[in-house]
Amino acid sequence: MQKKNRFRKKFRSEVQWNRAKKSKNTRELPINNKNSSMS
Repeated sequence: MQKKNRFRKKFRSEVQWNRAKKSKNTRELPINNKNSSMS
């Protein structure tokens, strides 16, 4: 169970990391692309 929980925590951090990277990329993209990706 502990192992599963640890994996869950790692996966969650990975998702947050990917999300941060995505938001950073969208910031560099034009406003149009940002709106389309947001919706």
